[in-house]
Amino acid sequence: MGLFKQIRAEAALERLLDQERQLILSGRIDALPPISVEKDRLLTRLGQSHGNAGDLDHLRRKADRNQQLLLAMARGIRTVSRRLEALKAQQGGRARFSTYDQGGRSAQLIPGRSQFERRA
Repeated sequence: MGLFKQIRAEAALERLLDQERQLILSGRIDALPPISVEKDRLLTRLGQSHGNAGDLDHLRRKADRNQQLLLAMARGIRTVSRRLEALKAQQGGRARFSTYDQGGRSAQLIPGRSQFERRA
């Protein structure tokens, strides 16, 4: 009976990893927490059995692929967040511009006040 449970856990985990991938690619972040709970449950079941090394390696590669997608998604979210903060700062007053110095470090340029005097 243990072998049957192991096979079912492997098949269920593979389907779940494929479903997780589709959710990530479609941007359905809100649907990922329940997937994570089920994935933990299935991994616990697999950890209690002695699975086929080839099958487990296949599952590991799928999990790694999803992890890379999640990391890329997190980087994208951080980039958008920084960009929105930069736009917010620009709207709050003086515009700021980013550049790089000779050492390759990021630097902010803040334009000074104009020396031009207007007369009526």
